Amino acid sequence: MLSGNSLSNRDWILEAQAQLKTPFQSTFVLDYGHWATGQPNIDLSAELPKLARAAGNLEPYGLFAKSIGTVLAVQAIEQNLIKPAFLLFCGIPLGYILSDYPQFGAVLARANLPLTFIHNQNDPVASSSDASQYLQSHLTPDQYRFIETPGNTHDYKDYTLLKTELAALLG
Repeated sequence: MLSGNSLSNRDWILEAQAQLKTPFQSTFVLDYGHWATGQPNIDLSAELPKLARAAGNLEPYGLFAKSIGTVLAVQAIEQNLIKPAFLLFCGIPLGYILSDYPQFGAVLARANLPLTFIHNQNDPVASSSDASQYLQSHLTPDQYRFIETPGNTHDYKDYTLLKTELAALLG
């Protein structure tokens, strides 16, 4: 489980872990190093080997990620550090993707994994319309599922929906 950048996301991902744990044998939350040091932003290059080590102990596994955690996951896939069975992403950070990681969509297209995106309609990081248009320009309709949820925050706390979508990805 990979959360967003800010320290407040740590509490959210731990709550998500508690809420979503029941269908899984185990779950793992990656604790980002910058939370302990007080740095404002994640160091993706420092988190990639931590994610690879954690994923190496889980087989098979899926990835649930929010915001910058989606970028971390896709970079790890691109570098062949992880091989998840599926991806459930919430609130992709479209501005960051466009400016700092433009191959995000192409990597996902090549990975060809079961993939669901949940995105709030008016998420301040990126609207669901913009996120959907980006995904449509990089993925074919059969490669992913996009769920627009009501909301004008970057919070994803509909645990019933998250459980339902995780169950669908698990088959």
